[in-house]
Amino acid sequence: MPSKPNEKKINNQVRTIAKECLLMRTRTLSRAITSIYEKKLLKHGLKASQLNILVTVANFSSIQQKRIGKFFHMEKSSLSRTLVPLEKNGWIRTEKIGVSQKVFITPNGLKLLEKVFIDWQQAQKEVQLLIGPSMAMEMKDKFKLLNSIS
Repeated sequence: MPSKPNEKKINNQVRTIAKECLLMRTRTLSRAITSIYEKKLLKHGLKASQLNILVTVANFSSIQQKRIGKFFHMEKSSLSRTLVPLEKNGWIRTEKIGVSQKVFITPNGLKLLEKVFIDWQQAQKEVQLLIGPSMAMEMKDKFKLLNSIS
């Protein structure tokens, strides 16, 4: 017969997780930040995750799909689902070159980025007000560190 769980111990553990869990806090903060950007991007027919990828592709002109996935720590299937509407809307094009899939920015993709910029700036300001300048700088530093490691 299994032993009865120690309710007092479990309650203490639950309270500790609830008070200290960094995962819960970062995921909640991430959702709040994403919501701010998505409200601004909605009129452009773009999601925050799509903007990130579009900017990355534009930054390189072309990039291997596998490299985008690694950069954003995305699974292959999640990345593929994110790329489909970008290609369908004519903002990117994909091409199989050898064994790899390459992603290219299109002129329409560049035009969209130009249109989005002012709304992105507004979202950026809102997020900086939410998290404060020191946390914004720290997030940028952690992002650089994370991508230098992977």
